[in-house]
Amino acid sequence: MEIKKVYHQLKTGSGVEFTTSDLVWIDGVPTVVLKWKSFNSGSGVPEVVIPLDPACLHPLTGWPDATYMYEWALEDPRAGQL
Repeated sequence: MEIKKVYHQLKTGSGVEFTTSDLVWIDGVPTVVLKWKSFNSGSGVPEVVIPLDPACLHPLTGWPDATYMYEWALEDPRAGQL
C-alpha cells in the first residue's frame, strides 16, 4: 500500500485545525487515514478513515511535509468520542 501525505482541515470537537495525515487509495478512492491499527508483526491497516472527493484533492509541489492538499474541511468521525 502506497502512503502519501495530505494537508487538510480537520473538524474536531474543539474546532477546526490544519493538519497533515496519511493518504492511501482504497479500491481506487483517495482516503485519509486518521488512525492505524497496528499488529504485533509490525504491520498495520487503516482503522479510522475518511474517503475523499478526488476532484478536491490537489498535488502540492515544494511542500516538505505533504504531497497533496484537500480543499474541504473533513469531520473527524471520532469527534464525539474524543
